[in-house]
Amino acid sequence: RRVLFRSPLLMVANRDEFHHRPTAPLAWWPDAPILGGRDLQAGGTWLAVDRNGQFGALTNLRGAPMPKDAPSRGALIPRFLKSGLSPSEFLRELRHEAHRFAGFNLLLGSAAGIWLYSNADPGTVRLLAPGIHALSNGRFGEPWPKVVGASRALEAHLHGEGRSEEHTSELQSPCNLVC
Repeated sequence: RRVLFRSPLLMVANRDEFHHRPTAPLAWWPDAPILGGRDLQAGGTWLAVDRNGQFGALTNLRGAPMPKDAPSRGALIPRFLKSGLSPSEFLRELRHEAHRFAGFNLLLGSAAGIWLYSNADPGTVRLLAPGIHALSNGRFGEPWPKVVGASRALEAHLHGEGRSEEHTSELQSPCNLVC
């Protein structure tokens, strides 16, 4: 099959949280070299990149316990992007305090690769293999219907089969993260 997209990374995302929560759209942040949307309530983000090409993406875990006085999960991405650490170094350090946060999945990436960490599986920092991966508000690999459908539609589209109305609507339906 012929793949139409030639970049090393294609990310499709949808902020699928509390729609009433105030946010700022994609823009360069005035106080940091970060490009991303911004949560205007807590100051963090769900998806952002820095000028060096490092990026972070976050999903909340539905049904996970909410620790008392939990810090904002959205602060994790700007913290990483400002840290100067590689994704794997940052995630190894984060494991020691991840229990303080409500449930999350965190993807961190650079030119060296993309790593996944979830505080629902606190001992594991996972380097993702090349391919199509989807991340929902559940554990990694959990087959949520909207994510399975979006993954299939993206794969069909990338292989030149996604010109049908069915695949286009699947890609536009709410999903969390496909990369």
